[in-house]
Amino acid sequence: MRQLILGTAGHIDHGKTALVRALTGVDTDRLPEEKRRGITIDLGFADLTIADDIHVGIVDVPGHENFIRNMLAGATGIDLGLLVVAADEGVMPQTREHLAILELLGVRDVVIAMTKADLAQPEWRDLVADDIAGLLAGGPFAGTTAIAVSATTGEGLDLLRDHLVEHARLIRSRPADDLMRLPIDRVFSIRGTGTVVTGTLWSGTVARDHKVRLMPADRRIRVRAVQTHGRERDAATAGERTALALVGVDRLDLRRGDVLVDAPGWQSTRIITARLRVLESAPSIRHGQRVRFHLATAEVAARIVPAAGPALEPGSVDIAQLRLEKPIIARAGDRFVVRSWSPVTTIAGGLILEPAARRRKRVGRATAQRLNAILDDDPAASVEAAVALAGWTGLHLQQLPVATPLPPAIAESVLRQRHAPVARVDGRLFHDELVSIAGQKIIGCLRDFHRASPLAPGLALQQARQILPAAGTARIARTSGNAGGSSSSGASGASGASGTSGSSGAGGTAGSALADHVIARLGQDHVIRVDAGLIRLADHQPRLTRAQQTACNAILATLDAAGVAATAATELPPDLAARTDLEDLLHHLTRTGDLVPLTPDRYVTAAHAAAAATRVRSDLGGRSDLGPGDFRDIFGISRKYLLPLLAWLDRTGITVRTGELRSVPRVETPPQAGPA
Repeated sequence: MRQLILGTAGHIDHGKTALVRALTGVDTDRLPEEKRRGITIDLGFADLTIADDIHVGIVDVPGHENFIRNMLAGATGIDLGLLVVAADEGVMPQTREHLAILELLGVRDVVIAMTKADLAQPEWRDLVADDIAGLLAGGPFAGTTAIAVSATTGEGLDLLRDHLVEHARLIRSRPADDLMRLPIDRVFSIRGTGTVVTGTLWSGTVARDHKVRLMPADRRIRVRAVQTHGRERDAATAGERTALALVGVDRLDLRRGDVLVDAPGWQSTRIITARLRVLESAPSIRHGQRVRFHLATAEVAARIVPAAGPALEPGSVDIAQLRLEKPIIARAGDRFVVRSWSPVTTIAGGLILEPAARRRKRVGRATAQRLNAILDDDPAASVEAAVALAGWTGLHLQQLPVATPLPPAIAESVLRQRHAPVARVDGRLFHDELVSIAGQKIIGCLRDFHRASPLAPGLALQQARQILPAAGTARIARTSGNAGGSSSSGASGASGASGTSGSSGAGGTAGSALADHVIARLGQDHVIRVDAGLIRLADHQPRLTRAQQTACNAILATLDAAGVAATAATELPPDLAARTDLEDLLHHLTRTGDLVPLTPDRYVTAAHAAAAATRVRSDLGGRSDLGPGDFRDIFGISRKYLLPLLAWLDRTGITVRTGELRSVPRVETPPQAGPA
């Protein structure tokens, strides 16, 4: 059976509650104050089977202007509107405001009931019908016929039911295979049951023992029991009025405006980007103007920031941001209503484009096109736009069905079949165009690095992973030959992108993952090479200029003359010690195997190092309890030069140090083969 939500709308005392009672037998005025004052103050609920295959949950809303906020809490879940106009009064102020709200919320169809028909003469009824037709003219419900009814005499009720069935059959059911979301409109306790919430299940399915999240508090709770229209159920589906008994939360921790969800991609937000429509009857909306923002059952104070220009004019439709004073839960495609702060009246409404947006001062044409494309009928276009707008931060895969209006299965199908130019990287989504730009950034940075440090074999991989903007300002140090070494500044990456609300800390992780992905692709394409923790362009080889080669020869000659007396850079001849590239030259000679660093700043030639090792083994092999003097006797050098040599002998395993003494393991010489 199809499940729909029917919501009343109309001016106070035009007979909405009486009409619902006549149709269903249920008095939706449940509060003592409502009984005493004879007016509807808060939402009331009933249900009605209007055909063998159509069941409607009815939300009866208050008509008084002071309770529009309550009306909005119920109107946001409506599939079909029942606009009520009293035949003895005609169109009144709240008739107009309620109709505007239904239009702003995208209610797909309305049925018009001209109530209290028994109190008006036929001629007067005709005038009121013309008045209603004029009200609807030019809008989405133009041409809808008003049905004269009387809750007192029963006149027109059967015809009204027929019209409800006719209109209900044209309305598409809400998706049951979508994300589960239930905005809460009532909270109470029942003895023996505990905390109970009610609301219209906007989408998805909720079942007994289902684990759900209370947002924006982000608390995990369990559903103990499910009811729809007072009947126990194993599960409720989209489009049903639903009551849930909850475990793990107190009644005082819940309020109207909270939302129950079950998917991990939801996040609270204080900034949304939206397509805003200003009513023609409203005044201009100024930049930064404080307003009342209504989404689902929530009402939050907000300030409006137009994307272009200082104000939004009456009748205009434009992109704007709403900066909220409290967090809400939103999804792309959600409809909302904006009311002025004072005096309180409905002035605008719209569609959410970015539910968790970063601050935007201005929106250019290209960005505006992508924002609007999020709501495109083509799922691939919607996915591409949402991912492109996420920029360097990327969009987590779990957030895609929230950042778009697409059910998870459709969003996943777009990605699986590669209908959108999107790359999946470590659970996040990046636009292919951005991946290409990332590759160009890495290549450009390596090119700059090689130009600044031509003798370096490559950039430290960890530094390369910090090039992309999502990781923050990536300043690439000019390194010497050692991986990760640092010197003066070289090439710089771009500054980090602005963070997305709710995604704190994701930038660096996303940037590193994207960098790894791009580096791997560039490696597969033989554009770069990664070796021993260093990354370089595939065609890069450390090259010495003629002057540098001359300097290297001089360094080798000087150290060769010094023997095993390890020489520091500062001890080289003045013309060599003064070179700005001396450190690079020393590391180059170390990489080529010409020099051996006994300590980080003292070097000997490889030939002298090998000779020292051979002599220690030949003269002291197999001996232990050796002191520094035993080694000084062999090499004839002072303590200043002996200690670096001993440290290197220990490090290479030629000697084994125990306390202050050393031993020299004997190296067995393999037997020589005799003559055949």
